Amino acid sequence: MTPVATPQVLDLGSDLALRYRYFVPASLAHPAKLHLGLLQWLIDRYTRPGDTIADPMAGVGSILYAALLQRNVIAREIEPRWLELLHQNAAHIIHAAGLFAGAIDVGQSDARVPWGYVATHIITSPPYGNEASSSPLANRALVYKTLEGRRWKSLFSHMEKQAGSYGSVMFHYGTHPAQIGHFRGPRYFEAMTAIYKQAKQSLRPSGYLILILKDHIRNGKRVETTKDAITLCESLDFALHAHHQRRVYPLSLWQRRRKEQGLPRRVHSHPGALPHRLNCAHQARWRGLAKVA
Repeated sequence: MTPVATPQVLDLGSDLALRYRYFVPASLAHPAKLHLGLLQWLIDRYTRPGDTIADPMAGVGSILYAALLQRNVIAREIEPRWLELLHQNAAHIIHAAGLFAGAIDVGQSDARVPWGYVATHIITSPPYGNEASSSPLANRALVYKTLEGRRWKSLFSHMEKQAGSYGSVMFHYGTHPAQIGHFRGPRYFEAMTAIYKQAKQSLRPSGYLILILKDHIRNGKRVETTKDAITLCESLDFALHAHHQRRVYPLSLWQRRRKEQGLPRRVHSHPGALPHRLNCAHQARWRGLAKVA
């Protein structure tokens, strides 16, 4: 099968208006939230009303937005802090949608062990473990402390008070001992292999595993997180069905800093700076299941 690609990069703008409307304010602290505009685009393109969509690593529950679109949602999270916000967001969305919301099932679990449910489709954004940093003394965070100007100093001071906001420069996912967001190298990909194996068992015939991924720049070189994830999924008998790209909005802190100085946004300027920083959503269908449909 030849993967399908959208002819241009998706430009979906900001999702803050939707997030403020349907999610509790505290959930903004999470360092890696799904873009709601991209999520709706994927749901409209690949799912139907009445489908059950699962996210085994749901964070604060951006996937819950699917319930507003008459999809049933299964959301799981391992971190107690984010799980509490996941419950709050579920209640908030049910209240906002009333009788028109799809069913919502929220719970705590480790995505590496059997899930115990079946889903029509799975939409998730895996933590970028090999680029994460679990210490508040991370070098990447320290770089921002050298920036001049009252606005930057005030921003960083505010971020230090919130672990989630702090994650915008060094991704602090949480403290649970099974938090794979802080794994690196072989340990990270071993964990992701276990998760994709569980996805394979939980996916209905003809269902899609939709991964929202992003490459990184480390030490001036591109870390191909997306390519590595595709290779891993294909080794488990998934077949890449399509590849879409989204322009990230707004610019990262480092990109904005360079723009203020009139400098080009070069990829080697900082680990967080990619030219047009792209998010990639990959749809992988398991060949064995597809034949049964």
